[in-house]
Amino acid sequence: MDNEEILVIGEEEFHFKLPSKEIVRLEKLYGKNIFEIFESLSFGTIADILEAALVKPEGVDKFDMMDKLLTKYTIIELGQDILQKIAVKSGLLKVKDLENNDGEAEAKNV
Repeated sequence: MDNEEILVIGEEEFHFKLPSKEIVRLEKLYGKNIFEIFESLSFGTIADILEAALVKPEGVDKFDMMDKLLTKYTIIELGQDILQKIAVKSGLLKVKDLENNDGEAEAKNV
């Protein structure tokens, strides 16, 4: 699907897209807006965002998922590249926002 970020680890596919309901839940949990949450590169925050964005498979423990993802990606790649791609697929950012900032997204209030 073009509206989901799909990561393949071995035979397993992980589909990600962050729905509005999960954005609001994360904002309440962290007491910050979603862009401030995305700026945090802590392991726990990345795991929480990826868990909130996981569409398929359902019911996966976030730490089991992280262990699998870390066999292919570094925590920095997950925290920057993958989260940015999920933000684009979820409609939070546009690709041109990333290109204009050399890969670093900047939140803009309009």
